Amino acid sequence: MRIWFVGLLFSIGAFLFLYSGFSKKEDWLLNLAGIFAWGVAIFPMDIDPASSWRDINAHGVSAIALFVCMVLVVWLCARDTLEYVTDEKLRKRFILKYNVIGILMGVFPIIALIFTLILRAYGKHVFFIEAAGIWTFAIYWWVKPRELAHTGADKRALQAEIELNRPA
Repeated sequence: MRIWFVGLLFSIGAFLFLYSGFSKKEDWLLNLAGIFAWGVAIFPMDIDPASSWRDINAHGVSAIALFVCMVLVVWLCARDTLEYVTDEKLRKRFILKYNVIGILMGVFPIIALIFTLILRAYGKHVFFIEAAGIWTFAIYWWVKPRELAHTGADKRALQAEIELNRPA
């Protein structure tokens, strides 16, 4: 399972890094998230029970930074294209979806930290909590294209009808 997870993290990292965000802020956050996803994959988790939470390791820093970047993308950038949704009810549904996804994206890392730092539970518990956080971000990437299909913002940006990569 670990091999599949590492491969998935490398793939996710590549896609996040190569994807051009709608704004410069989103683009930077996605690039950083991609780099941190690679860091999570490259640096193994320290599961030595004798180690202290004060023992900073590259895996932990990468995992926390990856989740922070993903949460910031959802909280700061998801609404960038909502102004182009003309149906108010549909816009409110997308806002609700983004809020739920953003909350879950913030909750999963906190739960992982609680398991790691307070309960001292390592291994599969933290693995599945981190995986749930990544799947939540995947749900965001399932919702966002549906919103863009309604707005046409991506196509309009490609045709220079609206400005792509607005300043952060």
